[in-house]
Amino acid sequence: MRVDMKLRSGLGFDFVFCGMTLIELLVVMAIMAVLVAVSVPALKPMLESQRAANSAKVVALKLQQARLKAISENKPCGVEFIRYANEQNASLQMRIVKDTPNWLKFHTEGYEIRCVVTPVGGASNQATIRLVKKRPVDNYWTEINTSSPATGDVNIVANWTSKVDAGLSIQFGKQGIWYDLSGPFTVENCTINLPSDQTNQTKIPPDPLGTPPTFKEAVEFNVTQRPSSVLSAVTVLPRGTVVDLQHSGHDSDMSGTGGGIFTAGASTRSIIVMFSPAGHVDRFYVDNDENNGGERPFRGVFYFLVGEWDRVGSSGGEDGKNNLDTESNFWVTIKDRDGTVRISPNATGTSVDDRRRHARQDLFNNIGGM
Repeated sequence: MRVDMKLRSGLGFDFVFCGMTLIELLVVMAIMAVLVAVSVPALKPMLESQRAANSAKVVALKLQQARLKAISENKPCGVEFIRYANEQNASLQMRIVKDTPNWLKFHTEGYEIRCVVTPVGGASNQATIRLVKKRPVDNYWTEINTSSPATGDVNIVANWTSKVDAGLSIQFGKQGIWYDLSGPFTVENCTINLPSDQTNQTKIPPDPLGTPPTFKEAVEFNVTQRPSSVLSAVTVLPRGTVVDLQHSGHDSDMSGTGGGIFTAGASTRSIIVMFSPAGHVDRFYVDNDENNGGERPFRGVFYFLVGEWDRVGSSGGEDGKNNLDTESNFWVTIKDRDGTVRISPNATGTSVDDRRRHARQDLFNNIGGM
C-alpha cells in the first residue's frame, strides 16, 4: 500500500513523500534471504577455488624466492614446509632456510684428516668409514683412536662424536654421490647406507691398500647436516588453506595409492626442498633424513597439493571429498633440472598418479614459471 503525503512550501512547490508499509518491507527482505540461501552454495566452489589459487601463488612465490636467493648468494637455499602440530599431514607455514655453513671442522696438530671406506659386503648395502690422519714421517695414513686419542686427536674425536648423528650425509672426493650416515658414530667405525639400487662394489672409494691401523691411501670427504639456518620469517598461508602433505610428493612415489612420500611418519620433522646455486633442485629432506637416494642434484618433479583445511585426511569435507578429489584445488610443481615452478589445476583423475600426470604435463608444456 502506498502512502502519499503532500506539503506546500513557501515558494509554491508541492513535496510528495512516498513510503512502504511494514508488510511490503518484510516481503522484500524474505525474497532477498531466499536468493542468498540459494546462491551461496553455488558460489562456494568458486570461493574455495579462489582461496586455493591465492595460496598456491604464495607457495610458488616462496619457492621462487628461495631459488633466486640460492643463485644470488651462490649458496644452497630452500623452503621448509612446517608440519602443523595437530595435523601432521598439513602445512600452514613456510620459511626459507640455508645450509649451516661449514659446521664440522676438525682441529689437529698439523695433520690432514681423511677417511677410509670399507664395503660391508653381502646384501647389507652398507659400508663403514673410519677417520685417519696423515703421518708426516712417511705420508701413510693412520687411524684415529676414540678410546685413547693422541694429544692432537682430542679435538677431532670431540667434534665428531658430539656433532655427527642420524640425518647427516657424507660425500667422498668432494663430488658426486651423498650417503646417509648411521650409527655407531665413532671415528673408527661409522656406517653409511648405500642406495638400494647400488651394489657395494660401485660408486664408493675402493678398500685402500694396507692393514689397519695404517693405510697407504685415503679419501677426502664432506659432511653436511639438515639445513637449519633461517633466512626469512615464517610465511602463513591464507586462512582456511593448507599444503596437503598426504597427497604431495615426487615422481618416485607415484604408486596410485593416493599417499605420497611426504605423508607424516614416526618423526614430525618438516619437509625441506633445497635449490643449488645453479638454480636446480639440489636435494630434499623428509622428517630427519635426506631422502633422494644420495643423488645430487635430485632428479624428478615435486608435487605440492594446495587445498582446504577441512579436506585434509581421508574423511574429507562436508561433501566427503578430500583435497585430492576436489577439482577446485591446485598443484604447485617444481621441475628438477632448472627449478621451474608452475601452478596447475587439480585435473580430473581416478588416482593421485593421474592427477599428478596432468600437472606434470602442464609443467613441461609451459616452461617459464607461473
